[in-house]
Amino acid sequence: MASLKELGLSEYEARAYRSLLDAGPTTAKELSDESGVPMGRIYDVLKSIEGNDLVRTQAASRPKRYVAVDPSTALDRLLATRKRELDERAEQYETAAEELIGELSRTGPTDGTLRSVAVGPTESAELLLERISASESPIRVALSGETSGLLGSEDVRMRVLEALVGAVERGIDLELLVAPALASRLPPDNDEPYGSLLSRDRVSVRIDGGVAGRFVLFEGSVTVGIQHPLSERELLGVLDLTDQAFVADVETEFKRRWRNASSTSR
Repeated sequence: MASLKELGLSEYEARAYRSLLDAGPTTAKELSDESGVPMGRIYDVLKSIEGNDLVRTQAASRPKRYVAVDPSTALDRLLATRKRELDERAEQYETAAEELIGELSRTGPTDGTLRSVAVGPTESAELLLERISASESPIRVALSGETSGLLGSEDVRMRVLEALVGAVERGIDLELLVAPALASRLPPDNDEPYGSLLSRDRVSVRIDGGVAGRFVLFEGSVTVGIQHPLSERELLGVLDLTDQAFVADVETEFKRRWRNASSTSR
């Protein structure tokens, strides 16, 4: 059963308000007797619920009497107060999260070269999904012809593609630099989620015959796919590299290849 305490009242405040509803205009002494709230606490309790606009006072009477506000009005006021407090708390959480993002993003390994390593398709996908979800700048992907997706299994491939669609929908540009063999095998535009991704204005695809590996270039890091030694179509894992000189070299080379690559009709 719902309780007034769920809307922010204490046990004594809830008892006092309910007793006022039953008793009508009541003195503090009478309310203490009716509600079971100790006389030593009753004035503080009345002051609190009056501050929440749940009671009115009849100051002209001697001694002063208290009257409960109509339940519908009282509950609306309690609900509005709780909503306002939740909004304020949400703003505090958001501010704290924004401050922590900047602080934690600056932390990392002491050598500053490697953020994380993931082994296996599931762990690799989770790492890549985290990076895609956190990206606030253009995402650049290079794919050789050895795979029709970013990772080995179809399930993992779909999850990554859906994450890329989500990134594009929130305004992130996506550049796909693919080998000719892969470009010829790209699914048709109506093949979801490929079609949903490739048809977006913020998505560009270009063909480069020199693409030999698989990596995703984010701002400040390069996530590199490591091929499984026993399978040409399966990844062993991924490395998320943060060495800024290396990242800058990869970005420079990607941009050079992008300028010289041929565009597709997609």
